[in-house]
Amino acid sequence: MRKKKKSKKKVDAKAAQMPDDNKSLVSWFPGHMLKSMRKVREALKLVNIVLEVRDARAPITTSNMAFTEQFKDKSSLVVLNKTNLATPESVRTWNNWFSKSGLDYCFCNALDKDSLAAIVKQSLKIVNTKLLEANPDASARSKIKMMVIGLPNTGKSTIINKLSGRDASKVADKPGQTKQQLWVKVSKELEILDTPGILPPRIKTQDQALILSSLHAIPESVGDSEDTAVFLIKYFLALDKRMFSKFYDFEDGTDLDDSTTPVMQVLDSVATKRGCILKRGQLDYERASKIIVSDFRKGHFGSVCFELPSD
Repeated sequence: MRKKKKSKKKVDAKAAQMPDDNKSLVSWFPGHMLKSMRKVREALKLVNIVLEVRDARAPITTSNMAFTEQFKDKSSLVVLNKTNLATPESVRTWNNWFSKSGLDYCFCNALDKDSLAAIVKQSLKIVNTKLLEANPDASARSKIKMMVIGLPNTGKSTIINKLSGRDASKVADKPGQTKQQLWVKVSKELEILDTPGILPPRIKTQDQALILSSLHAIPESVGDSEDTAVFLIKYFLALDKRMFSKFYDFEDGTDLDDSTTPVMQVLDSVATKRGCILKRGQLDYERASKIIVSDFRKGHFGSVCFELPSD
C-alpha cells in the first residue's frame, strides 16, 4: 500500500486551475462525458445563465476549467454546494477569496430552501445586469432559463429536485448517473437544463484524484478504495488522533500510539471491529477500506476542508 502525501494543504487557487504539460496521474473521461461536453457547448445558446456547481469542501479540485472556457462569454454563477459538510472556517476563508476573484458566486446547502431561493434571485440579478449593460433601454427579464453543470456528485440533481419540488432529475449514491440533458420546468419564471456530471479530461495531481475519489466524483471502479481510505485516515488523524477509536468504539488497548504505524492500526482495528476477516483469519483490508470511505461519504466523520487558497 503506497504512502500518500499529506491530504490537507493550502493550494494556489489560481495555479491549480491552469493547465500544465505534466502527464495526468488520473484519467477517467468516458465517451459519454466527451459527448456531453459537446452538447453543453451546443446548448449554451438556449439558456440565459450557467450554474457551475462545486463542492464547498474542495472548491478548486471540484472545478473544471473546460467549463470556464466554454461559457466565458455567458452569464454564469459558481455555486459552492454542500456547505453543511464543510467547516465554517473554510467557508469564510473561501468566501473571502471568491469575493476578490471577479467571479459571481454563492455558497449553498441544497437541503435548505433559503439557499436555493438565493440562487434563483442572484441568477436573475446577474442576467438582468448583463442585459442592461448591453442595452440600457432593454426591459428586465422576469423569466430565465439556466443550465446546471458540474463534476459528478456535486449535488446538481439535488438542487434541481429541491427547486422543482419533485424528483425531476436522477439522484444516486454514485457518480455518473445522469447520462443526458434534461429540461426541468420549475415554474412559469424558471426552466433548468440539467446536464451529466463531467470531470476534467485530466486530473493534475494525486492529491486531487484522492479528494475526488473521497467525494465520490470518481466511481469506485476507477478509484482505489484502499488508497482513498488511507488518504482519509491521514486527514482525520491530523485533526484528532482518537477520532477513529471513538467513532468505531475500538476496545481498550487499540487506541493509536506512536509505536506503530497509525494508518495500519486504524485499518486493523476497523477490520477486526467490523468482522472483515478472510480465510485463515487474515484481515480484509479492502472491505475495511470501503467501510471507512462509505462512512465518510455519509457524513459520519463531521465537517471537513480538503483545501484552502494560498492567498
